[in-house]
Amino acid sequence: MFSLYCSNIYNLKKKYNINCYIIIIICSDKLDDDYIFENNILYIIKKVNDYNYQYHNNGTDNNFNYDKEYNIINKIFNMKLLEYEQIKSTNIYCL
Repeated sequence: MFSLYCSNIYNLKKKYNINCYIIIIICSDKLDDDYIFENNILYIIKKVNDYNYQYHNNGTDNNFNYDKEYNIINKIFNMKLLEYEQIKSTNIYCL
């Protein structure tokens, strides 16, 4: 099922002639933490609690730490990601 999802994303990328890298974070209760980088698309899978658990705990999954995802992105792209406050305070803007 996941490979079909990846295939569909890749086909859309080709159809619309998207040449840049794409990063997709998938939150799932069925898949374990993992990442796949193929065809210039980075899929990061983040394990979260199921909807039933979230529903009974006021909609939160208590998994708001994105350090793993940050490290994966930094490893694949070898770049320094900045916090929004850092960008705002130094007047660095992307064009």
